[in-house]
Amino acid sequence: MTRIALLLCAAALAGLPVHAQNQSRPKAAPKFAIDFPAGWTQTPDGDNIEARAPDSVGDAWCRANSNDMPSLANNTQDQLNADFAEPWNAQTWSDVLTVQKGKLLPFEAVAKIVDGRRVQEVTLVLDESVFGKKVTGRFSSQVLVGRMVNAACFTRSETFDDLKPLFQATMDSLKPVG
Repeated sequence: MTRIALLLCAAALAGLPVHAQNQSRPKAAPKFAIDFPAGWTQTPDGDNIEARAPDSVGDAWCRANSNDMPSLANNTQDQLNADFAEPWNAQTWSDVLTVQKGKLLPFEAVAKIVDGRRVQEVTLVLDESVFGKKVTGRFSSQVLVGRMVNAACFTRSETFDDLKPLFQATMDSLKPVG
């Protein structure tokens, strides 16, 4: 397994299908700020915050979290920015999201610097075996000293293009706190 995969396997979004679960854990103040779309219902879920679209929008949801990553703690931000300068490939996103590589198709992958931090973004089409229907999602992971801050928005693949600007605005609003 590559260094990047080892660093990230436990990091991202705690597995994709979590949106259907309701885990009870002590609630702490989130280590990030995010602007979910207006009118969406927000539900804290442990270290995650999920927002679901109103029925008028359809089957769409976003979630965000911050995960401590001790393997990133002994680096400077400049080192992390250099180490993660290339867009992540399908295998890395598969490892990050704990989804078999053959069940996702990445496109529009970019690695960019935002406010001095490395941000990895990608759009993925997920096989219907992941959620029980074909879903397309937009993902963003900010690689920081000691942690990763993540956001993802999903919808049925046939409605993704209509919601993509809204999803991107949500990704762009994600900011680490603390």
